[in-house]
Amino acid sequence: MRAVINSAAGYATPRSILLESLVRSRFDRWDDVLVVIGGEAAEAPPARCPLDSLLDLGIRELGEDKWTVTSHPGVAVTCIRTKEQSFDYHGFAALHRRRPARKDAHAPPS
Repeated sequence: MRAVINSAAGYATPRSILLESLVRSRFDRWDDVLVVIGGEAAEAPPARCPLDSLLDLGIRELGEDKWTVTSHPGVAVTCIRTKEQSFDYHGFAALHRRRPARKDAHAPPS
């Protein structure tokens, strides 16, 4: 199984809550996660990036659940950063244009 998370540069709070919820649920297959972030200032090829680089670590007591996003050193995911910002479709487009970097991003066969 692979998880593709389609996000946008300006959506750090929802992305942080999603990723933090995965940590809290004891998710441990981080090598199978690909995060595509649209609306970036520059294109960046698929690469491993620390989970903390995708989180807004300043979130304190957000919403009724009092979410606190914490640091997770040692956890990394594969990221693609793109200038495209087409909501649901920039992640889809990125998957068809590029194959994830291996460390193992577990790229699907061609």
